[in-house]
Amino acid sequence: MLKLTDITINLNGKSLINGLSLDLKRGETVCLCGKSGCGKSTLLKSILGFIPFKGEIEVDGMVYTSQNASQVRRLVSYMPQDISLPHERVNDLLESLFSIRANRQQKPDTETLFNEWEQLNISRDFLNKPMSEISGGERQRIVLSLCALTGKHLMLLDEPTSSLDPSSTRLVADYLTRIKKKRDIAILAVSHQTDFAERCDRTLSYPFNQ
Repeated sequence: MLKLTDITINLNGKSLINGLSLDLKRGETVCLCGKSGCGKSTLLKSILGFIPFKGEIEVDGMVYTSQNASQVRRLVSYMPQDISLPHERVNDLLESLFSIRANRQQKPDTETLFNEWEQLNISRDFLNKPMSEISGGERQRIVLSLCALTGKHLMLLDEPTSSLDPSSTRLVADYLTRIKKKRDIAILAVSHQTDFAERCDRTLSYPFNQ
């Protein structure tokens, strides 16, 4: 689903990643582990075409080029590390995400959404709750559920459990284990949390090419 070949990324005069190759298949989770600033989040943004790289990135058989960047992004769901949401309520976020052309056909009905939330211990009344009343951990789980519901077969998750306690971290890890198999999804995650990383199929520690 995702194939990286000899990826090298230099940013602001600093070498972050040098010669990374990775073959990530559907039904598999790979976790990138390493200190802050080592290039983990930058790699995810390069896969999305937002940061220049050398080497080859292939998503679901499509080799990334500057001409097809938007097409490649349509194949991917992405959860950023910094979840800063301008929407007033959760329902506004839902409507915004599924109004995008690439996601319109995947908009869930209310019961489908609530079934997803139940797996992540999210209360139904969050749908109309103001964003200002939702904690960082709750936001992470809500955004994760919406990423999963877009129906993409590649998920890029940047620190998906950074605001969660150990119990909620295990809940999220178990959720991802279930959906990756049931929905044939490949997951590339960035995390500094040992509890989460240990529940992934593979981990790559910095420097990632070793």
